Amino acid sequence: EIESLITVTIKSSGAAKLVDAESNLLNTEILTRLYGIVYEEDFEDSDGGFTHTGTFDEWEWGTPITWPSAAASGLKCWGTDLDGDYEDNANMTLLSPIINLTYLPDGMPVNIQWMQAWHLESSWYDPVSVQYTIDGGSTWTDIWVHSGSTTQAPWQRLSQDISAAAGKNIQIRWLFSTDFSIVYSGIYIDDIIIEAGNDDFTGMEIVYPVSGMGAEKEAQFE
Repeated sequence: EIESLITVTIKSSGAAKLVDAESNLLNTEILTRLYGIVYEEDFEDSDGGFTHTGTFDEWEWGTPITWPSAAASGLKCWGTDLDGDYEDNANMTLLSPIINLTYLPDGMPVNIQWMQAWHLESSWYDPVSVQYTIDGGSTWTDIWVHSGSTTQAPWQRLSQDISAAAGKNIQIRWLFSTDFSIVYSGIYIDDIIIEAGNDDFTGMEIVYPVSGMGAEKEAQFE
């Protein structure tokens, strides 16, 4: 997790700009052009601090044995029963840790992306939603909802604007309820990224020293 964007060098079309993200000189026009990853979790080294609870709760962290048979990248991900189908009459929740975005100025564009695979009965019987909160859980906002008929969707990248989270702490949760019959493989998640900035500038190289780190971290975004 990157907890501050102190200095960003943006290189595009042979031109370079040095932007101090904590400087009073940083104006709104430049701010909307800032682009970088502020949170990233691929679940390879740990469960990411995610927690789960509920009735017949089968959320697990590890390597899928049955469908989808592999993580989206690497070896590990989160899923509902890594070696079988989810249970009838379940009501289970997977919850992210608190993610600190309080250092991002209000109004900065922010989006979340994640890899997800799902094999679910019709949403009428087995509803699933992905939500976020920026007020400690008092209110939740949908960013993805399972809708329609029974679906088997392989790993794919989903994304949603969460600009309301700029300047705040955020948590993400996956809610999953099932009825009394017919079960499938469930839902799997991997490779969560939160980006701050304007994705009109995709493909630029961004170099930023990170607070608390001894060296610059460099990334190429596509």
